[in-house]
Amino acid sequence: MLTLENRRAHLTSCILAMVLALTMLGSNAAWGAWTVVYQTDFSTDPGWTTNDAANLHWDAATRTYHGWQSNTNTSYAYVPVPHDTGKPFRLTYDCRIDSVGWSSGLTFGLWNSTFSYLDSVQSDYSVSDQGRCTSMGSPGHGDWAWATTSWATGVWYSTALEYSPATNQIRLHTWERDSGKLLADLLAGVNGPLPEGLDRLGVNRLFMEGYTTNAVQYSLDNVSFATPEPATLALLAIGSLGLLRRRRR
Repeated sequence: MLTLENRRAHLTSCILAMVLALTMLGSNAAWGAWTVVYQTDFSTDPGWTTNDAANLHWDAATRTYHGWQSNTNTSYAYVPVPHDTGKPFRLTYDCRIDSVGWSSGLTFGLWNSTFSYLDSVQSDYSVSDQGRCTSMGSPGHGDWAWATTSWATGVWYSTALEYSPATNQIRLHTWERDSGKLLADLLAGVNGPLPEGLDRLGVNRLFMEGYTTNAVQYSLDNVSFATPEPATLALLAIGSLGLLRRRRR
């Protein structure tokens, strides 16, 4: 039978091994479970800020967010979200595109006050010379990843856009909401750290003048933005070591 001191020594060894294992997992182990800091299912008016309330607004009848955006009538709509630039994040949303013209599309992401595509993380459902595409862009002239996905109008799609500072990469995952069928799984690198002030979550088609006069019409649903809390396991282990040391005195 173990004595009290032997039990303490055994517990200390286990805690130290756990801390070492967490350290060896790398920087991703520094973060815990995702914590949702903003979400809406549009059951009520979310009150997003927009420069075109006539075409970007909550639809009370369908309880979705209605959007119509053209390349000549450039517009945006967003909600402020708390975000530390050095943290990972995960944003998700559902969308249904009802009509779209060539070189137009739905662009949803995380922006700063400039709404510049070079200072943002965004996903895109659009029509190009290659057909209907799903794509994403990273800031600072980083990678632009895209795929010809032949998404269909009138169909709900779910999108997840996730940033990892550990790998300095962004991943885009899209699928049919009802069937779960995969549409695209893309990975893009980021050229340096993310810009400061990425705290505006929403849609944007600014600076698109000259890219035809075509437009897109869509609905949004189930928007969510999450960041992780620091992992508590290692902190708990270190705290337990301190407690053991105090008890030995």
